[in-house]
Amino acid sequence: MTVFIRYCGGCNPEYDRVAQVRALGNASGWEIRNGQPEPGGVCLLVSGCRRRCIKGETDACLYIPIDSAQSPRELMDLIEKEIATR
Repeated sequence: MTVFIRYCGGCNPEYDRVAQVRALGNASGWEIRNGQPEPGGVCLLVSGCRRRCIKGETDACLYIPIDSAQSPRELMDLIEKEIATR
């Protein structure tokens, strides 16, 4: 599976967002890419805090907001749950 990543501007980082995404890719084996997914794709909106200033831009993709440190397993479970309820 390919998961696209969009980061906020990082003006108020509360955790190491890049390290968290890297750990997710390593643990899951999923391809992690920056940018906008194609319709039907999965995109994580990775914020440095709970302000969630970054938003999904279309209903054609599944946007999952991440705003705090979580283990790779927690993130994989969250993503898989969101995909299953789509």
